[in-house]
Amino acid sequence: MNKVALIASFLAGLSILSISFVYLNQKDLKAEVIITNPPFNTTFPQTFELKDQQFVLNGQPLYVAAGEIHYSRVPSQYWRTRIQTIKALGLNTLSVYIMWNHHEVAPGVFDFSSPDRNLRNFLQIALEEQMYVLIRPGPYVCAEWDFGGQPFWLLKENVELRSTDPKYIQAITPYINRVAQEIQDYQITRNGTVLMVQIENEFGSYGSNNTYPLKLKQIWDDTKKIQVPYYTADGGSLIKTGHVPGAAFGLNPGTNEKDYLYAHSLEFNMPVMSSETYPGWLTHWAENWAGRDISSTVSEFENLVKNKHSFSMYMVFGGSNFGLTAGSNNDNSDTAFQPDITSYDYDAPINEQGAPTDKFYALREMFKSHFNWTIPNVPQIQNLTTVDQFTPQRLGSLRLLYNSLPKVTFQQAQSFEVLNQNQGIVVYTFQVPISNSPQNTNYTLSFDKIRDFAKVYVQVNNSTTYNGTINRMNQQNSFSFSYSGNATNATVTIFVEAFGHVNYGHTSFDNKGIIGNIYFQNKNISNISHTLIPLQNIPNIIPSPSAVDSQNSETFFKGTFKINGQIGDTYLNMSNYTKGYVWVNGFNLGRYWNIGPQQKLFCPATILKQNNEIVILDLIQNTAAPIKGELTLH
Repeated sequence: MNKVALIASFLAGLSILSISFVYLNQKDLKAEVIITNPPFNTTFPQTFELKDQQFVLNGQPLYVAAGEIHYSRVPSQYWRTRIQTIKALGLNTLSVYIMWNHHEVAPGVFDFSSPDRNLRNFLQIALEEQMYVLIRPGPYVCAEWDFGGQPFWLLKENVELRSTDPKYIQAITPYINRVAQEIQDYQITRNGTVLMVQIENEFGSYGSNNTYPLKLKQIWDDTKKIQVPYYTADGGSLIKTGHVPGAAFGLNPGTNEKDYLYAHSLEFNMPVMSSETYPGWLTHWAENWAGRDISSTVSEFENLVKNKHSFSMYMVFGGSNFGLTAGSNNDNSDTAFQPDITSYDYDAPINEQGAPTDKFYALREMFKSHFNWTIPNVPQIQNLTTVDQFTPQRLGSLRLLYNSLPKVTFQQAQSFEVLNQNQGIVVYTFQVPISNSPQNTNYTLSFDKIRDFAKVYVQVNNSTTYNGTINRMNQQNSFSFSYSGNATNATVTIFVEAFGHVNYGHTSFDNKGIIGNIYFQNKNISNISHTLIPLQNIPNIIPSPSAVDSQNSETFFKGTFKINGQIGDTYLNMSNYTKGYVWVNGFNLGRYWNIGPQQKLFCPATILKQNNEIVILDLIQNTAAPIKGELTLH
């Protein structure tokens, strides 16, 4: 090491040491563990500043005790009760992801007015319940949500995501302008409740420099609508890349004191908070239920409080991945695909149905011992109800529906996104040459990539044989079959189902369907027919049962069930079915899969009536089985 380097290293050490002494001295001054906040007051325009390592509201320090809730994961009829329950835990702030693809429903088409997408209404309720709000608008949010909130059509072209690529900037700018428009009247500086807006999300885990976060801040500034401060959120050692000057630091999870020191070494006067502290955890298909014990959870949050570190509890209430909104995880080598389950219960203090848990009450007692503000009583939540066992009727198969739908042919297989379909199913059909021989011959069909779950059928001389599944979770990209007989061609039909686009990990190129080439006996296959079957809504035509179709799987079932007495939330137990989707009164509850761990789907009272219709599409099973409504997720 040369002298210049030695001197630089010495000076850097002195800088960190100096910061450490100041920081520890501040901790001594902050030894008192009873936290007092200025009163919530929106009768006049407020000031909110980032000053002297603190959040300062109208000249007084504000301790942010936040809980994460996603309005997109809970029916709007329950927003107020959920917010009231969060406040009854002892928290004073809501942390809220805005999912870009929840609002931009088609390119250039925004929906902020439908009841479950009305952000202004959510903010108004927060204001009425006297809860501050942290806005987390992405554009990328992660969140175990499809594609991290980004619209699927970004994958139609070669767009470099989360970058200054002009095509990406062109896509995100209208979204940012619209979000700024929606939240501007609810900023704390305008008698509202929004304290800060987050720039990007965990970019330090993704990018190599902060050119893009700086560009993002410029786009927000250019709206001329944002008056409140910004903040960023990153893993402790990764905060430099994701940070923008003048923004508060958020640490995920913010439980290591060294990370606070590091943040202050970057911008000494900026406040630092734990922007995601985890009372539970997410769960993937084929795993055990994830969670955290009560004792360690309470201890971790109490340590934050005693050190006067503002925090956000991720998640305080998780909700549900209704429809096709669940995301997936992956690694950078595309070898560890992990789709998320439908429930987003998260082992949070408030469970999927909105009920306080034992963890809730333990945290509440701890917060009451430290927070010198009024913590209200726990509100009454929607009642639960059971549903007597019933058995739907078997209808026709998805293949009958496929036969009646239009088809489009390309020389090469096209992805879902190129076909302008987010998820659901695309059916690929093509011809392959086989040997006209009495000898049993083995054949292999392989793909550059096939995502995410496929069922393969081979038809020879009008006789169709089911040849099995291809599952991305098992890193499969090929299958084999054998045939002997009098034929020279076979028809291959592949039903490809998409799980949610990757929201964390290898996100940039998670196109769905058959990607790239199809090979038969190592030779490229062309002339591929495509049939689109989106499954967000029930297909317009559900095939009737057919004797010819009686052995086919990918089967529709339809039935009715009755609520006896008061209508309430329920959990539909789908454990007698194998893998598929459920619609109740036209509302898509999401996916079920018998590999678990989830076997029951949350069905909110908001979609129920005394007499209800249920439609099921099971991709594996073709026999009807009983279903009942129960009171718990587990």
